[in-house]
Amino acid sequence: MNWSAQIRRAKRPIIYLCVLVFLGFIAIWFGDYARTLIWHFEHGDSAQLWQQHAVKLPMNWRMEESKEPGISSMILPARIGLHSVSAIVVRPVLPGEIADNDQQELALTKAAVESRNHDSFANSTSKVLVLRNKNYTLYCTEEMMLSESGKAAYANLACHSTRLGFSILYHGLANREGEAISIMSSLN
Repeated sequence: MNWSAQIRRAKRPIIYLCVLVFLGFIAIWFGDYARTLIWHFEHGDSAQLWQQHAVKLPMNWRMEESKEPGISSMILPARIGLHSVSAIVVRPVLPGEIADNDQQELALTKAAVESRNHDSFANSTSKVLVLRNKNYTLYCTEEMMLSESGKAAYANLACHSTRLGFSILYHGLANREGEAISIMSSLN
């Protein structure tokens, strides 16, 4: 048998292995995005929450089912393809978590922000956000986690309404907070 034929045969498994590794890398890198596109293809842009409520999700967000009853999660896939970095979680309110009326809820939200801003060890800033749409007013505590350079790196939003039986929470990248606010504001 000739040596060149043996070398060609030996190269095939190596080439096949390289192709498989490349395809595996692509699947890991873009798998979250593919799941998001498939979710939008199946459900459109509207994500059903519970109690007949829905939100409009941008194309790069998707709904993800929770193992816990009554909890919904909206996920923004990470660019690095390893795990999701930003999420909005909708969960039932706990007893005593929300006030009886809007004025009391706003006062409680302001008090929570003031107590966070007096924490000298926290590397964050907090403020009150009030999100209004035609049906609801959401009172939110916004907390920005700062990087070592002093720029906002991560954001936390905790929103409540006196008219809803659930809380809406966002934790994720600060530069994606605007999308999260837009999603929360689209609640109907």
